[in-house]
Amino acid sequence: MKGRKNSRSEDEANDSVRMKIRIKFFAFFRELFQGKERDIELKKGTTVGGLLTLLCHSEEQRKEIFDDNALKSTVVVMRNGTHVHSLKGLKTDMNDGDTIALFPLIGGG
Repeated sequence: MKGRKNSRSEDEANDSVRMKIRIKFFAFFRELFQGKERDIELKKGTTVGGLLTLLCHSEEQRKEIFDDNALKSTVVVMRNGTHVHSLKGLKTDMNDGDTIALFPLIGGG
């Protein structure tokens, strides 16, 4: 077909370099990121830190998530139910279909 930009094999090749991630927001982060969850398509090889950087569009969001270039100690990030600090922190790799949970540290007594 003339004028068609992508062939089926090109679409399949694009799928092989992209991945879909679900991000779930809890507590205050629901308001900050305007929703309970979001599905996002990313380039394969994107890390948790890369995802968080992409999510933080505003200065307010960056201030709540990052302390300089590190994750704030009051922020909990989990990949598929595992705290990223027990993995590789912000350098944790993500895979197609992963779920990232983002919530504030909750203290109690």
